[in-house]
Amino acid sequence: MKTRFLVFWLLLASICSFAQPGTLDPNFNPTDAGFSIGDGINGIVRTTAVQPDGKILVAGWFYAYDGTNRYRIARLNADGTLDASFDPGYGASGTITAMTLQPDGKILIGGVFTYYQSTRVPAIARLNPDGSLDATFTSGLDENSSVYSISLQSDGKIIIGGNFSSYNGTPQGDIIRLNTDGAVDPSFHAGTGSNLFVYATAVQPDGKILIGGDFTTYNGTPCNMLARLNSDGTLDPTFNSGGSGLTGNSIRSISVLSDGKTLIGGMFTYYNGAYRFNVARLNTDGSLDASFTSGNGIPNSVLTVVTQSDGKILVGGAATFYNGVSGPHFIRLNADGSRDASFALGTGPDHAVYAVMIQADGKILIGGNFLSFNSKSKHHITRLNSDGSLDLSFHNFTSTGAQGIIYCMAVQPNGKIVIGGEFLLYNGIPKLYLARLNADGSLDPTFNATGVGPDQLVNTMAVQPDGKILIGGGFSNYNGVPRSFIARLNADGSLDASFNSMNGTNGSVFAIAVQGDGKVLVGGAFSTYNSITRGRLARLNADGSLDQTFNTTTGANSSVWKIVPQQDGKILIGGDFTTYKSIARNRIARLNADGSLDASFDPGTGADNRVESITLLADGKILVGGGFQRFNGNWRGAIARLDANGLVDPTFNVGGNGFSGSVRSTIVQPDGNILVSGIFSYYNVATRNSIARLDANGVLDSTFNSGNSLVSAIEAMALLPNNDILIAGRFTSYNSIGRNRIARLFGGTFSMGTVNPTAYCQGSPITIPITTTGGYKAGNVFMAQMSDAAGSFASPITLGTLNSTTSGTIIGTIPANTPAGTGYKIRVMVEEAGVVQIDPAINLTIKAVPATPIVTANTPTTFCLGRNITLNSSATAGNQWYKDGAVIANATEQTYTTNQSGSYTVVATANGCSSQASTMKAIVVTPTPEKPTITRAGNTLTASIAASYQWYLNGEVLPEATLQSYAVQASGVYTVQVTQSGCTANASAEPYNFVATALPTTAAWNGEVIAFPNPTIKTLYLRNTAHRKLAIQLVDVAGKVFYKAIIAAASASIDMSGFANGVYRLVVTDISKQETITLSILKQ
Repeated sequence: MKTRFLVFWLLLASICSFAQPGTLDPNFNPTDAGFSIGDGINGIVRTTAVQPDGKILVAGWFYAYDGTNRYRIARLNADGTLDASFDPGYGASGTITAMTLQPDGKILIGGVFTYYQSTRVPAIARLNPDGSLDATFTSGLDENSSVYSISLQSDGKIIIGGNFSSYNGTPQGDIIRLNTDGAVDPSFHAGTGSNLFVYATAVQPDGKILIGGDFTTYNGTPCNMLARLNSDGTLDPTFNSGGSGLTGNSIRSISVLSDGKTLIGGMFTYYNGAYRFNVARLNTDGSLDASFTSGNGIPNSVLTVVTQSDGKILVGGAATFYNGVSGPHFIRLNADGSRDASFALGTGPDHAVYAVMIQADGKILIGGNFLSFNSKSKHHITRLNSDGSLDLSFHNFTSTGAQGIIYCMAVQPNGKIVIGGEFLLYNGIPKLYLARLNADGSLDPTFNATGVGPDQLVNTMAVQPDGKILIGGGFSNYNGVPRSFIARLNADGSLDASFNSMNGTNGSVFAIAVQGDGKVLVGGAFSTYNSITRGRLARLNADGSLDQTFNTTTGANSSVWKIVPQQDGKILIGGDFTTYKSIARNRIARLNADGSLDASFDPGTGADNRVESITLLADGKILVGGGFQRFNGNWRGAIARLDANGLVDPTFNVGGNGFSGSVRSTIVQPDGNILVSGIFSYYNVATRNSIARLDANGVLDSTFNSGNSLVSAIEAMALLPNNDILIAGRFTSYNSIGRNRIARLFGGTFSMGTVNPTAYCQGSPITIPITTTGGYKAGNVFMAQMSDAAGSFASPITLGTLNSTTSGTIIGTIPANTPAGTGYKIRVMVEEAGVVQIDPAINLTIKAVPATPIVTANTPTTFCLGRNITLNSSATAGNQWYKDGAVIANATEQTYTTNQSGSYTVVATANGCSSQASTMKAIVVTPTPEKPTITRAGNTLTASIAASYQWYLNGEVLPEATLQSYAVQASGVYTVQVTQSGCTANASAEPYNFVATALPTTAAWNGEVIAFPNPTIKTLYLRNTAHRKLAIQLVDVAGKVFYKAIIAAASASIDMSGFANGVYRLVVTDISKQETITLSILKQ
């Protein structure tokens, strides 16, 4: 049944409607595997059959298996998984109660249906092995017919029993035999047949036919609930001849044993006057088999009996006792009727067993209305080993989340969540149609801990300020107490007996709203409340009695799906109606406080389809949603904003097409944004699956995008105090993560601030401010990303992150390898919420950074003080030199010359972007050592301390004189050069001199040339006694000539008064003989 519900907030967030987007919170019911895994069959299994290949046919009243649609019939693989190759499409339109497998693989089905795959085949049909309808078999029954039993004869003819009065227009009394094509077999003479339903049929090996049911006569002959027919359909008078037969209500199952005896089960107390409680065994002639004694038998209905090959008997039904001893709904008996103690079921199935089938390997299939077996979640079908233990190889999955649709929910002030719908389990635990969850999504076992809850679906709910819970739906009882479609519960889930709705409504309740004065507004598909006429809308007093001052006798002419009380006491209603109190109001109206129509609210032609959502806005305007496309003739696409008088507000979603489907719920967030949920695929032209967020004017909020996460309806939505969002409905996954029909989404919103500047160099820092609304979970990460130069986020570049739950600034870096360009975009993603914000107005420019310069030097980088070095940058322009990391003022040329030690780098700048600093070039300038001093001790000269030494005599190197001290070998002028750290220094300007008292002579000249005095102060005299023709030169130690002359006189003089003090060499050459002598002269 398709249902909706009301949004109601009173000290809580409660919306029974449809839901909204965001990213999945993995901490909410984290064990929920989703995808309907473990759901099994979502309804009752009435009959089963096992194919020769081991595949299993199941049929009954259901529409899905493990979340895949299978309407009333499905085929399973041997392991219990769904066989996808058997697809019945829309299947049967009603319950299948009987099924028989033909030898050719075709399948006969019977039940309470009119159509199969949209083809009219009342009550009986034959299917092909793939689940399609076999068109060669035609049904002659009508829409009022039911088939409860089908038996196949060895010749292929078909016995059917049920509730029908004709076949192809010919009178038939609940039993008939058909030919293989579905035509009546005229050789079967049932006459008037049975006078009441036939529930069971069985064909004996001899061709005779056993029938059982509610009947008391067959073809006018008394035969209470059980009869045997001859193969031609006439009554077999030899069966139980003379016996009084059964006393009771009905036979529901017949099993023919290999020895010809017959087992019967049903609802009876005596057979032929002997006490037999609901199960008995008969001899071949129909008399009671006294050897089968069941004692006190089974006090509740036996729905199926099956005999094993070893003679033991399997019995299923609604019973919980056998022979006075408590037991499960399924037991095994020994051949004598005693209970088989070796059949270890434990607690067995928790509800009735309708079908039992024994496989060829001895394993046992059971189907029914149960949800668990031996306290393990098993939904309506399971398989047992031959000893009664569960066969864990068969569909060994546990249901998680809600096993069926959730239509409504309410969040209580303590954070607990009440859910209602069409589900039967939550996290594998039986919870029929109503449950309460803890804030983390786990089941709250304290809610209605001992009760069974409602007996049918819950469509809507509202929580009162005192914590009591109003529920409405399609139920007739709550915890076994009559409550027609509406009830009030205490906060613990127990029935509130003080709210006495007596007969309640006479139809489904879809909407409940609580007024400020405690009175309760109820809407739905009913026409009476407590047998008093009320047209789909009523107001109740706080005790559940009808408030007759609120007159809706004529009321709405069709269902009311939404009720919203205004603060001024007026009431907005929405639904399927087209009139209210016989005045045209298409699907929306506003009422006065007494239930009369408020004529001041005139929506014109209104909505062209159902209105399911109404939300009052702070400015008095009204947001409406539903299945409509037009409102008052204007295209609005399932959502519209009205002014306080009901007129369409054209400023909402200007020029947009709205939603592509149906809107079920809207919520206005504290920041004014609007959450919208339902079943849709698009908003305007943007993809939005079942949930979207709009700004206050209906413009799509692109930061809130659930992508393709949902393809099923969201049926309920609630906004939590921290802006997180609860969604519930029909879905089984969210963004490919399994979640069965309820999930929590992170809902914090944020906006991205202005990014300034808009041009950045490669590798430069960037800051992106963000502002949040609502809370984010601890550990949340905001991530800033950049597109490529074309604005595409196909391969986003992460700039930086911020671990924060509130507003802040993301500090990031433009990667150094980002290509230069002008079309870059920035977006921010929220890790916990999966939302994204892109600022479309910003185009970032990324500028190239110059290459890192290379520095070279014109000389070695280590040298002695007094020299320079020139450094060269590979960048031809935009250079800036640095020494020891500090800018060198005015050093911006390609070259830089220095004589100082330090670490030198250069940075190149172009287009406002600076390169990385060059590799450091280290310059080392070594200081010159102090000038050495020379001391004398006798003929030994000693220099001051240094690293190394070199002595000179008269300016010439003494090759082996490299120690600190030197023993003088000849008179002359001595100097020393010292070296420290590769740098040298010479002795002082007045080198040490040995005074020559006589110049050395050569043997050839015999002292004929003499220079004196030496040392000299002013004049140096020469004596040339032999009147040699001489060339005279006076040079310094560096080789510079200061004086030269040619003499032949006996004497000569040289004026040295203007010469600098120091050592000079006197070079005397005999021009004629070409002989030269050199003397050292010390000028003082």
